[in-house]
Amino acid sequence: MSKAIFIVEYSSIPAGIDSLDRMVKRAPMSIIYAKPICIGKFLIVVGGEVENLREARDEVTQVDEKKLIRQHLLTNAHEDILKYFNPAHREKANMDGKTALGILETRDASSGFQSLDAGLKSGNVRLEEVWIGHFIGGKFCYILSGLVGDINTALEAAEAALPEKTLLDKRLIPSPDNMALEYLIKSYKQ
Repeated sequence: MSKAIFIVEYSSIPAGIDSLDRMVKRAPMSIIYAKPICIGKFLIVVGGEVENLREARDEVTQVDEKKLIRQHLLTNAHEDILKYFNPAHREKANMDGKTALGILETRDASSGFQSLDAGLKSGNVRLEEVWIGHFIGGKFCYILSGLVGDINTALEAAEAALPEKTLLDKRLIPSPDNMALEYLIKSYKQ
């Protein structure tokens, strides 16, 4: 499986659908996520070989650029991102007393994916949950788990990778309560 993903976000649902259609006609790729998100935006995440996704990126310029919010090509996406969107490969959360949570929220989904990838690559942390656009005003928010020091490093790397003015908030929560974990993280079971 290729580890490259291309993220495109439009302010218009028709423009997003048009772009998706053009991209998949242009080069072989798999659709990982393609849905309307709040507030009337359209998010596309496709995966494939880097060369094919570069062709897809070229195709995006053929669609109304005024409707393009942001695009980003991750040529070597962290495996936790790919696993998250394929439930058959998602692992059960493994929390213990040493676990901390890192939560980061961005203004848009494309910058959120960019930040998430950098945070995951910074060290020994794990992706637990992602919220994309729906019912959160088109924002992107994710939860990482790991040791406090690792989470702190991940949040710093994630913030550093963000385009200017896209970070909304970030928090480090040491020793989160089990009830909160069970409610917030789909795969968590005590």
